[in-house]
Amino acid sequence: MKKIISILSLGFFALASLNVQAGDGKFSAGAEVALPMGDFGDAAGLGLGLSLRYELPVADKISVMATAGYVSFGKETIEISGLAKTEYSYSIIPVQLGAKYYFNEIMNGFYGSGEIGVHSLNGKFKATSLGITTDNSDSNTGLSYAIGAGYHLSKIDIGVRYQLFTLSTTSTNTDFFGNTITVKATSTESYLGIRAAFVF
Repeated sequence: MKKIISILSLGFFALASLNVQAGDGKFSAGAEVALPMGDFGDAAGLGLGLSLRYELPVADKISVMATAGYVSFGKETIEISGLAKTEYSYSIIPVQLGAKYYFNEIMNGFYGSGEIGVHSLNGKFKATSLGITTDNSDSNTGLSYAIGAGYHLSKIDIGVRYQLFTLSTTSTNTDFFGNTITVKATSTESYLGIRAAFVF
């Protein structure tokens, strides 16, 4: 994972270096809305956040981009027959590199996009059972990738993407004979991301 983060960082600085030479790159600051889907949707509410993007044209209709942001998801509560309940609270820091293909002309009109990078997920859990409350937290960084589409109009960029990210979990238990059992599992979670941004 450290290698992936290093590659993304190098990619971001490479884009900045290219911009110094080409002078055609643009920054944009956007508001993010994230709609959790699947199993992730059971434990996370609507997500709201902000993101910063740098986009650089590299061909007639193609540009490359680097995006970083922060999204906080609303709390969700799962209750079991009124005896126990768990409150979930998540936030995500996405860092991704990607490319856009404009169907008409560069940085104008409709486009399709693809991104790959990492998502750092932070979770807080409050479990209540038989009147006893315990608090826990966890963090996880995994590979992420997205496919999307949008429309770029002068100083406004509006995009929608289907975002997927992987989570790796490790649990350790002791069986009846005192043996320690470690179980590692990887899952893929997703959300629908909507971004409305102002282009500088």
